Amino acid sequence: MRYLVLERETTVSEIAGKAYRDLPTAERRKAEEALVKANPKLKNMANLRAGALIRIPERADAPRLNRRNVVDPVDHLVDDVSERLDAFLDEFKDSFGAWKKQSKAYPELIKAAGKNTEEWPEIKTVSAQLKKHLRASEKSNEKNKEMGIDALKKLGEVAAALARR
Repeated sequence: MRYLVLERETTVSEIAGKAYRDLPTAERRKAEEALVKANPKLKNMANLRAGALIRIPERADAPRLNRRNVVDPVDHLVDDVSERLDAFLDEFKDSFGAWKKQSKAYPELIKAAGKNTEEWPEIKTVSAQLKKHLRASEKSNEKNKEMGIDALKKLGEVAAALARR
């Protein structure tokens, strides 16, 4: 089902003219009747305000819709969700990339600290534990990153499946 956002239209005829392209008189009457049937609130146009959504019926015998004026809110929502998922995926990858870049310096720092064992002999043990923790942390973060990317891709697939083009 497609919709039209009411702007300044004050008659069903104006709505039909905006929703459908170049209607001859007979077809315009049919379109107006279909509009009122799909939108009983059009019987009293005085109660409608700008911004109201009007259902635009699509039938095999109906005239061609003016796609520029008629919208499908589901398609609009799906496009918006898809764009936001793509943006979040990029941000997600960037944050893991930044962590990976930052953590590259850690092994060298740990190694340098491990060499200064003359003053603090316990540093060697702590250094080995830090290296072990860093390796485990890298594996865990990589696994979490892949799971996050997979989840975002699946959400994107769901959004694409909802698209009705």
